[in-house]
Amino acid sequence: MSTNAIAIRSKATKVARIFDILATVVLIVGALGVVTTSLLGVIGLFSDDGGFGTLLIALASAVGIAIYTALTWAGITLATIVAGYIAERSGTPTQYNA
Repeated sequence: MSTNAIAIRSKATKVARIFDILATVVLIVGALGVVTTSLLGVIGLFSDDGGFGTLLIALASAVGIAIYTALTWAGITLATIVAGYIAERSGTPTQYNA
C-alpha cells in the first residue's frame, strides 16, 4: 500500500468517525428539542393565556423539529457512508463498511 493510500485511508477514517459523532449529537439535540417543545405545549394548555391553540402550535413545532432533525441526520449519515467507502477503497477495510 502506497503512502498516499495510507494517508487517504487515515483521513477518511477520521472524517467518518467525526461525522458519526456529529450524527449522534444531532439526534440527541433534536430529541431534546422535540421533548422540550412538547412539554411547553402541555404546560401552555393549562395556562390562562394559552389553551388548546398553544398545544397545537407546540406540537406542530415539535413535528417540524423532528423532520429537520431526520433530514440533517440523513445527510450526515450519507457523508459518513461516503467517507467510509473512501477509506475502504483506499486500503484495508475499516469499521465503516458501506
